[in-house]
Amino acid sequence: TTEIIHSRMVEEAKLLLNGSDWNISEIAFSLGFEEVAHFSNFFKKHTNRSPLKLGQRSKFDFCKKQIDAYNRSECMQR
Repeated sequence: TTEIIHSRMVEEAKLLLNGSDWNISEIAFSLGFEEVAHFSNFFKKHTNRSPLKLGQRSKFDFCKKQIDAYNRSECMQR
């Protein structure tokens, strides 16, 4: 059904936003959207979140984890 397809597209978008260095346009086009605005509206409708904000948050969390891991390794070497 349409709901299953939409759910799968949202999950794929989340994976790409969280785990790739693709920008919003690349993700939108890879999922079959011809316009980035249509993808953004679709994503927001199904998640109540902007894909841009989700992507920014994910990248922030990744960087914070990398810094924390580096700081722990520095402390262990002292």
